[in-house]
Amino acid sequence: MNKKKLAITVVIVVILAAGIIYATNNYLDEQDRKQFNQTIQLASTMENISDINYVRMCDKGIIKIDDDITTTEDHLKNMTNEINVMEEFKNKTRNETYRQYLQIQIDRLTSEKRFHELSLEDTKAYKRYRNNEISLSVYRHCQNSSKTQQDEVSKQTDQKKTEAITFLEKHPDLNKTLVDLKVDEDFNTQEWGGTGDKNHSIQLIP
Repeated sequence: MNKKKLAITVVIVVILAAGIIYATNNYLDEQDRKQFNQTIQLASTMENISDINYVRMCDKGIIKIDDDITTTEDHLKNMTNEINVMEEFKNKTRNETYRQYLQIQIDRLTSEKRFHELSLEDTKAYKRYRNNEISLSVYRHCQNSSKTQQDEVSKQTDQKKTEAITFLEKHPDLNKTLVDLKVDEDFNTQEWGGTGDKNHSIQLIP
């Protein structure tokens, strides 16, 4: 084979290799995008289930302690599953933007989960007090300790929500994707916040 034919062959091989690499990367990126969308939609569904259950409980107005404990425990399990779903995809995605965004959301949910864990501890302490298992002073101590920690965790959660908004403002294409997917507002730059009627009066009964 003369040098001219060899050079042509080399060029063809390089072009074919580049084309294969380009096509492969495009395919992998598309699969990554689809899996990201599915992951966020699943996480959003989990978050909405927890929100709906909480609103249903609050709509009763007067809530039995055991119902509150059960609902919170279910919420915590749901949040753990939600975190695990995002963690799994975060650890295998090729997309650094996805990875950074998911870590912020995982941190946000982890903080929210800790808030509910503290709330659950407080409710269980109240139940023990109503059952005469602990004194009022012991319960007040538990309550004050829980509130102090909850205030700090709440600040951390707000910081993560702000961080998420800032991140998505720097990545408008990602935010548009999230809005188009119609996922829970906690996953995009739309209104942040809790669920249900904020003026709703809730009273626990044993």
